[in-house]
Amino acid sequence: MNCIFSIMLKGVFYAVDACRAGRPGGCVRVAGLDPGLRVAGLAVAERVGVGWWRLLGAEALPAGELAGRLAGILRVGVCAAGVDAPLHPQPPGGFRPVERAALRLGARLLPGWGAMARLTRLGMALAALLQEAGVAPVETHPSSAARIAGIPRGAGGLGRHEWEAALAAAAAAAWVDGLALEVEGPGGCLVFPTPRLRFDF
Repeated sequence: MNCIFSIMLKGVFYAVDACRAGRPGGCVRVAGLDPGLRVAGLAVAERVGVGWWRLLGAEALPAGELAGRLAGILRVGVCAAGVDAPLHPQPPGGFRPVERAALRLGARLLPGWGAMARLTRLGMALAALLQEAGVAPVETHPSSAARIAGIPRGAGGLGRHEWEAALAAAAAAAWVDGLALEVEGPGGCLVFPTPRLRFDF
């Protein structure tokens, strides 16, 4: 059963925000995606108990292989996926209102130009793929998530892309358990884990 629904407006895909979506019941696995333009990261985490998750694995891979690897991951029962990319269009060279709200909370985000514009298109495509599979896409920003949750960079000895994918999975886990900081506004919803979540690397 799909927890998030898509809306097609003038041929453009828009994800309904995680802040407004129902949380999936009985969820035991989540994924994290770091969809880079050259190198991507993919992670999977599993529930240990309420508010307690552990990382099952994380890997870096060529960006072009992410969709194929993700298809395999979705078959293991993932119910939500944190995505380190905008899931809604950014104004050219600027920020969405929801991003401005997150900036006021200490997030460090980039405006919608150049590589970020391409990353936004990639994030929206991944959100469509996830929703078609009945998986809830959860937009996050791993570096900001780490500051908010107090998680040191490179926790667990992970490389950059593996670490960012793991943080994206932590955001999805926190959202599933209702332990996330959810920043909602025009242009989407940003989700960050909080120190109330135990996430073992």
